[in-house]
Amino acid sequence: MKKIFTSLFLLAAYCGFAQPMTSAPAPTEPVGEVTSVWSQSYTNIDAVNYNPGWGQATTFTWYTIGMDSILNYSNLNYQGIEYGGAGKDVNGSTFKTIHFDIWTDNMTEIKISLINRVPGEEKAITKSLTANSWNSVDIDISEYSDLGMNVTALWQIKFEGSGSFYADNIFFYGTIAVAEPATAAENPLSSAKNVFSVYSESYDDPTGVDYFPNWGQSTTFSEFAIGEDSMIKYSNLNYQGIILGGDQDLSSMEFLHMDVWSSSVDTLLVSPISSTTGERSMKAGLNDAAWTVIDIPLTAFSDQGLSLTDIKELKLEDAVLGGGDIFIDNIYFYKILVPVAAASTPMPEEKDVISIYSNKYTDVTLNTLRTDWSNGLLKEIQIDGDDVLKYSELDFVGIEMTGDNSLDITSMDTISFDVWTPDADIYKVKVVDFGADNAFGGGDDVDHSIEIAGAPKEQWITHKIAISDMTLLSTKSNISQIIFSAEPVGKSTLYIDNIFFSKTAVNNVSITDFSQARIYPNPTADKLNLEIDANNIIIESLEVTTLQGQTLLTENVNNTFISRSLDLNSLNAGIYFLTINTENGNVTQRFIKK
Repeated sequence: MKKIFTSLFLLAAYCGFAQPMTSAPAPTEPVGEVTSVWSQSYTNIDAVNYNPGWGQATTFTWYTIGMDSILNYSNLNYQGIEYGGAGKDVNGSTFKTIHFDIWTDNMTEIKISLINRVPGEEKAITKSLTANSWNSVDIDISEYSDLGMNVTALWQIKFEGSGSFYADNIFFYGTIAVAEPATAAENPLSSAKNVFSVYSESYDDPTGVDYFPNWGQSTTFSEFAIGEDSMIKYSNLNYQGIILGGDQDLSSMEFLHMDVWSSSVDTLLVSPISSTTGERSMKAGLNDAAWTVIDIPLTAFSDQGLSLTDIKELKLEDAVLGGGDIFIDNIYFYKILVPVAAASTPMPEEKDVISIYSNKYTDVTLNTLRTDWSNGLLKEIQIDGDDVLKYSELDFVGIEMTGDNSLDITSMDTISFDVWTPDADIYKVKVVDFGADNAFGGGDDVDHSIEIAGAPKEQWITHKIAISDMTLLSTKSNISQIIFSAEPVGKSTLYIDNIFFSKTAVNNVSITDFSQARIYPNPTADKLNLEIDANNIIIESLEVTTLQGQTLLTENVNNTFISRSLDLNSLNAGIYFLTINTENGNVTQRFIKK
């Protein structure tokens, strides 16, 4: 029996096998550098079609050796593999090589084409094969691009030849470091009046600035553009100076900002230079081939003894190796404005209020001022002796009063809150009722959100929103959440105070109690004339508000009569309310600005 087996083995070796008897060598490329079309050593692209119907004569089967599955293509004329699709196309420009393991007993060469989705082109490379053994075929992607092919959206492979072959371990590997950014840094959000700009298209840069003074550096300088956005490119960086056009007093600023992109510099050494105290340095780690937003507190330099009153230069250094390239944009010093005065004290009396957060009133019991599902930071601060909520890096934040702490606001008609923001373009308030079961979920929760867009920045704005305008808030007896959100998402700061629900006080005064009450013209184009004699009732103040409850004007009066005109030129066309606050109650009149 042993002689028979040996004879058969020798005969097979002499004649050649029609299929491989051993698997291809296991690939050793790092997983993180591979995008696999077919291999049991890696995770493959999802839903690859190894036998698309292209009208080919080729037949396809799976062939197994032990636990290893291998692609088997017979009677080859041409054969495709389709691996691309939504989100799956391969950007060949980010890989060095495509690899194949191929075994054949009857082919001496094979033509391998890569096919790009846009503009729908293919190029072929022919590779020689050795029969009856595994062929490790590696093709540099540059061989295809050198033929004039766009390789940024690869989605199909095509084999051409005559015969049969087995294929395994088809994958792209060898990631190529991207040499330059494909997108610009985000536009800065800081208000220009709070910025000293060194280089940014969003601000005015100082006169006399020099971005490439000759300090004996090996660095080279150029400007690089993405669309209409220009940025600085420093190549072969060892160190580089920027002259600021004279001594600059930056003692009122708080941070140094810059956006830096690099695929070859790991750590940047940043040094402001003072005319009197020299330079002080801080290190900033950089993301690989991505924009890094650097914000360094100026105290990090002044704590080292740097004078901020006479900053004349900046110096940038590759803190590790030297010789890399950086792209840099939006270099500026800035300060973050905070309110210097507290919001106005609310007018309603305590008996007419359910207070969430206000020093004037007794607040209800809350579960939290920031839920654990919030996306934003909370810090309680004091401004001029008044407690204020500061929500920063804000997407959304929830204030909760659940369970026994839920609120019945069925007798209330208004939600009020004061907001001060340096940077939010839009903010919203959402009120949530947990329904009859007073619990989250259960199918009976309701909520309504109000958006406030374009409100003035860097000043306290009082918002008074009618509960009746929250039409989706169909139940109001188990109010359990108030949610604030802001845009730009994750980059906005809201200072919030005096959050409360209120009801209109029972007035002991009406317009008919006044000896005279002329408010004209209505509608009006530019001004509103007021001629009011309150018949010895003291008029405390006037307020002009929007339909959304935003207070646009507040004036103290403290007199029994008014004879004046209100300038309305700054108001947009729309409906507004004039509220006359007296010692005996309030009178509200609607007017229209044309």
